[in-house]
Amino acid sequence: MRILFIGVNPKDTGQLRLQDEINVIKDIVDPTNNRLYVRNASTKRAMRRYLNKYKPNVLHISGHGNDDQTLLFEDENGHTEIVYIDQLGTFLDHYSKYLKCVVLSACYSLNNVEIFSSKIHCVIGMKMAVANTMAIDFSRAFYDSLCSGETFESAFGIAKAELNLSSAEDHDVLKIIVNKNIDSVPPDLPKIKWVIVGFVLATIVVLGYLLYS
Repeated sequence: MRILFIGVNPKDTGQLRLQDEINVIKDIVDPTNNRLYVRNASTKRAMRRYLNKYKPNVLHISGHGNDDQTLLFEDENGHTEIVYIDQLGTFLDHYSKYLKCVVLSACYSLNNVEIFSSKIHCVIGMKMAVANTMAIDFSRAFYDSLCSGETFESAFGIAKAELNLSSAEDHDVLKIIVNKNIDSVPPDLPKIKWVIVGFVLATIVVLGYLLYS
């Protein structure tokens, strides 16, 4: 599984504990079975470049959100640039061959949002404002369950239930939107055929020896 973490904290917004969230996920993700790519201070163009380069199965965007269904990305100077969540879903449809889950770790990211994407299996976000500690605790429980073999939906349910363990009532802050008719299992990336590579290298060595002789 390939996970792309994009942290966004423009200069003109409140400071987030992005590095703490990154450290939590790094401690959980086993590099022998998974790949975690971390990029911060992201612009729209940078996000597109990362998606093209890493072909992630999970895209995790951590940053600020507004109750008007927008996320706060950065412009080229590090200041706020608005990204509309419905347009983000349409944009990410183009990466649905590999991208199966999107996590929007930002306040109000799925507030009044019922349809995010027509091609991505699921999106996870927040219905309202949340504290940094809650976002970090969710990431810890979600990725620990996901990397242990749980499905996206099951990992979400476990993380949500864990957050409520210390509460007398169910705080319905987290939200998941699932397209059940969309396959949650991404295709494998093309694998290098090492037998062919070995044959080519051996041929080059032999030819080089013959030419040298």
